[in-house]
Amino acid sequence: MTSETVRIEGLKELEFALRKFAPMLKGNPLRTAVRAMTVPVIERMVESAKRVDNPETPGDISRTITKRLTPIKERDKALARGDSAEGYEVGPHKKDKGGVKGAWYAHFVEFGTAKGQVARPFVRPAFEAARADAEKAFKDKMGKLMETARKRLVK
Repeated sequence: MTSETVRIEGLKELEFALRKFAPMLKGNPLRTAVRAMTVPVIERMVESAKRVDNPETPGDISRTITKRLTPIKERDKALARGDSAEGYEVGPHKKDKGGVKGAWYAHFVEFGTAKGQVARPFVRPAFEAARADAEKAFKDKMGKLMETARKRLVK
């Protein structure tokens, strides 16, 4: 499966600043804002996947598109590099979940095969189309969280 990365400069400094405000913030505001970024990406990816789904089994890939928090080992590697450690993986899941059959074959659809299956990309186009909306979602969510913290500070 394909993987895309969004780099937002200054998150390391933002994380440091957020830790200072930790008593006034609920939960993990950076993770919450990053999670908000996944919404427009998932919406676009579902739309894009519906266009490439097999006509005999429509909706198979699009029904499997979800987000999951980046595993701890990968977050630790990011921290070791000096990057922010918050991230979500968005895309079709491979295994059956909650009565929905997994799309273990989604990478064949995205990239094609050496045996002649033509690539029908749905992840990259969706990601590119949603990039601006995802960044706006991050900024909006972070702004709301900071406003909430400001109101608590004023009290």
